[in-house]
This record gives sequence, structure tokens and C-alpha cells, in this order.
Amino acid sequence: MAVVTSKFDNRFIIQAAVFVVFLFCLLLKNIVILIKLWLFADWYPLLIAGSFFLLTIYFLFRLFRYALVKVTVAPEGLSWKSLITNKLMIIPYKDIVHVAGLREVTGGQISSSSYRTLQIDLITGKQLSFTSIQFENYNELRNAIWEARHVHPNDNTATSTL
Repeated sequence: MAVVTSKFDNRFIIQAAVFVVFLFCLLLKNIVILIKLWLFADWYPLLIAGSFFLLTIYFLFRLFRYALVKVTVAPEGLSWKSLITNKLMIIPYKDIVHVAGLREVTGGQISSSSYRTLQIDLITGKQLSFTSIQFENYNELRNAIWEARHVHPNDNTATSTL
């Protein structure tokens, strides 16, 4: 079995960067307005501006903690590394209970698009997932996980629906 490592799709990186820039511009605009109010008022607008800033940073951290990951499928198990927190999880194949491939449709009747999500359910009850939007080699990763789970059979009641 060959080792397969995820490769980010360039469109995903560009969309994430545009989202972050837009969010920071919106935040900066609101902070400037609140600071102008602070010059003529009490300290409350400054407190609100600081709260907006901290909530935005927290929101981005939570959002990208699960989106910016590096997935590696190896014979010893699935490696899941968060690029934000630098936390590495090595998941043995026997700890994977269920793997499901889902198709998500976005948009309306006139213009719609779809992407695929691979959801991995673990013994601990935790769910890990990644999408075809994130990785350009989504199909290769999905097939490697499917193959590895069949090469390394589990002693639990594992199922796959790819």
C-alpha cells in the first residue's frame, strides 16, 4: 500500500484567503467607527471594538482548525494533522467505525453545484471529515482509506459506504 498525502486545492486556499481579508476589512471598518465614538464618549465603544476583534479571531481559529488539515493515509494508520494547532492524531484503522461518502448540493434550482464529503466516524464518537473542495486529490485519499480498511480488517463492526 502506498502512502497518500493530501494536497490542498488552490481554489480552496484562495477562497479562504479572500474570506479572511474580507472579514478583517469589515472588522477594521467597525473598529474605526467605534474608536471615533470612543473619542467623544466613554470607554464602552473601545470595549466593544476589542470584543469584536477577539470574537473574530476566535471564530477564525475555530473555523480553520478543522479546515486546514493534512491527511496522510499510511499502512500504520490515518494521520490527521491540524495546521493551525500543529496537533497530530494517528488513528489506527481498527479505531475507525464507519466511513461514509456524502454528496452535498449547494445553490438553487437554476444554478447549483455539488461537492463530496468523506466522513470518518471513530470509536471515541468523534467525527472527522474533509471535502473535495479542500483537496485536489480527494478521490485518491478516499480510495486509499477504503483500501487500507480492507487490507487491515477490524475486529469491531466497521462499515463503509463510499
